[in-house]
Amino acid sequence: MARDLPTWLTLCDLEKICMNARRDQFRKSGLISSLRPNFSHDLAGKSVDLIFEDGSRISYQFHRDHLVFSQGDTSTEEEMEILPSARPNVYLVHHLRTDIIPWQAVTLVLDFDRKSATMLDLKFGTIHSNRDVCRTVRFAGIAGQSSDSSSCAHAFTEDLTGVVMDWRFTPEICIHQMYENISCCAFVSPVPDAAPEWSGFFTTFNPTRYIRLADRLYFISFCAPGSTGLEADMLMDLDSMTC
Repeated sequence: MARDLPTWLTLCDLEKICMNARRDQFRKSGLISSLRPNFSHDLAGKSVDLIFEDGSRISYQFHRDHLVFSQGDTSTEEEMEILPSARPNVYLVHHLRTDIIPWQAVTLVLDFDRKSATMLDLKFGTIHSNRDVCRTVRFAGIAGQSSDSSSCAHAFTEDLTGVVMDWRFTPEICIHQMYENISCCAFVSPVPDAAPEWSGFFTTFNPTRYIRLADRLYFISFCAPGSTGLEADMLMDLDSMTC
């Protein structure tokens, strides 16, 4: 049987997807953890300037329910979501960039104790398919908090290579994850008797980015290439055993 290959997305297709996207669609996913902490407002009223290794700068001004993202002479106001870490003064920030088409997504780890930040830029399009997600990881220092504000304590790591863990995301869903040096294999399965109508599924995320933030604290970015373009992030704390 012939296999139907995904069609190539035109710029008009991408614009339509962006314009029709609604936040409430993404909050219904069964993989969104019911154990997730409430969104944080700790950064409201604060400004953060990031200096990257190439000398470029990005500034953030945080309000209660939105932020202002500034780069050069361009500023845009965006909705945001901020999750607190189990570690003090570490936050996971997520926002879209709706000032460009197709939209881009930014996931940011702000680590005030180590005066460091990791930024993950996500956008449509790779050399293989414009349905896939292209990721760029950038490390930065937080300006004004160290003598060398461009330095960053975060770095890529192989600490988790060979580690196997089970994560309970909801009362019904458990994910068995096997971490490799550049990929991650995962089996999503229902808790026994919770969902007898399905037996789960297996997927591989390749490449996977593993970043060490501090001792036993990691930021992981998963991406499923080929037609789905699925991307997900985890802030994993092995001291509190939470992600």
